[in-house]
Amino acid sequence: MEIDATSELGNEDVASWVGLYGSELYAYAYRRIRSVENAEDVVQETFFAALKNVSSFRGESTPRTWLYTILRSKIIDFVRKAQRIEVSEHSSDDLDNLLFDDKGHWRSLAAPTSWQSPNTADPTESGFQDYINSCLAKLKPIPRTLLIMTYLDEVPAEEIRKEHEISASNYWVLLHRARHAMRLCIERQLAKEKESPL
Repeated sequence: MEIDATSELGNEDVASWVGLYGSELYAYAYRRIRSVENAEDVVQETFFAALKNVSSFRGESTPRTWLYTILRSKIIDFVRKAQRIEVSEHSSDDLDNLLFDDKGHWRSLAAPTSWQSPNTADPTESGFQDYINSCLAKLKPIPRTLLIMTYLDEVPAEEIRKEHEISASNYWVLLHRARHAMRLCIERQLAKEKESPL
């Protein structure tokens, strides 16, 4: 749907966007929120916001791009409301004490293990992607969103920090913990696979 920047948009235009973009917006939201109901809600809020602000759409971008911008904002609002994570120095120290000894070396049970497995040698294979998706779904909303925005959407760290209203140190601690949680989860799934080969 091409939009002429000089044309007037109305409610009918937004209604047609629901049919054109609704499914892909929902898929985008679901991938980040991992809840059918909440993904539907943020997409609905996106279209309500578009309807309310259709007169401000200047046609400098496509309607799809404009809707994604609104949706992204709605997802961030949802994540902020769903969970506020406060990271203190003590909680960071607690995690470090669990993972590392006094000399800064990995504790034996916390040390990373090899990911070599006959079925997952190539991380681009669908089985490995299943592990990643399963582990992402287990993360809390903010760490999951940070990982997705950082590594899948490739959003700059500064922009993510501003959108989530978190400090640089908080961002890096949350991201570190999310990566560590993902690694542990994937390692557990690979260990289960080794125990029960097909």
